[in-house]
Amino acid sequence: GLPDWVRKMLVDSLSSCLGVPRSDRHAYLEEVVDMVGELLEGLESRAKDRAHSAEAVLSEAAADHAEACAARDAALAKVEAHSKDVAGCRAVLHGPGGAVERRRATEKRLELREEEQRRGEEQIVAQASLKKSVVEALAEDGELARLVAESEASRRRASQAGEGATAASEAAAEAPAESAASECADWAGGEAARRRILAGEMATLARACGVDDSLVCAIPGAFAKPAGALSAFDIVVLQQLTRGLEAHARSLDERLAETEPTRRALEAGVASERGPRAEAEVAEGFANAKLTEAEEAQRAAEIAVKGCVQAVAKASARVDAQRAEFAVAEAALASLRAGPLDAFGKFR
Repeated sequence: GLPDWVRKMLVDSLSSCLGVPRSDRHAYLEEVVDMVGELLEGLESRAKDRAHSAEAVLSEAAADHAEACAARDAALAKVEAHSKDVAGCRAVLHGPGGAVERRRATEKRLELREEEQRRGEEQIVAQASLKKSVVEALAEDGELARLVAESEASRRRASQAGEGATAASEAAAEAPAESAASECADWAGGEAARRRILAGEMATLARACGVDDSLVCAIPGAFAKPAGALSAFDIVVLQQLTRGLEAHARSLDERLAETEPTRRALEAGVASERGPRAEAEVAEGFANAKLTEAEEAQRAAEIAVKGCVQAVAKASARVDAQRAEFAVAEAALASLRAGPLDAFGKFR
């Protein structure tokens, strides 16, 4: 705190002052020595203050570093805890017996039930279609049987006329002849082709209905003739076909009536699996949400760890800087004490 010229004066006079024994010194010399002593004491005090300040800042930096390390360790512990949560959520979602596996199992069971229902409905539709075909065939067969019956009735009326009524017999014979001629004309006009097609369809239908093969083989021959040209065997074939189709139609009616409880049972089976499938989907969605939440928490904890690591690095750098500052202050104080202060104390 002294001006430079005072310092220079004291330095220049210090050697002459200290070179005189204390008992022989003049009061003026003693004042100079005291001033130098005060100056050195001020230097020592400032060196001590600097060292104490550096030590206090070092302690503060060390405390901040310890706090940063604790925060980092806590963040690392959170990351580990969230990692365990993520692993647990993934196990609940994707592990054995997890939500995904349960949902897939319920979907598989539902698919099997729906497939059973589909096959059952297909069988019902097939039986109904077969019943419709049988009904249509019976209608076609019944029309043919009607024509046959009319032809037979005409023949019986003609034969009952007797030999004594020639004119009446001839008239009765001419009527069937005219009818047969008209029928042959219709036959030649495309009825033959239609009957051949119908004969194939009838044979296929009869085979599907379980009609005896010997009867099925006779169907084309019976259907390939005009009604007036049918033989007694053809008529028997048509009659047996009609009976067979009627019997199968009754059987189909019974089967269709029996399928209603089965259809309801299949529908109930499908409905019973839809509930668990919906519950499994909800559980999977909840597990997915929990996993997403856990992963987000883990990412946040990892970001916090990075921030804490950076804070620890800054605190460590500050501690190193303050430790160096404290060492410099301590060295300066030690140098002052070992040098000027020690020498001044000896010569004072």
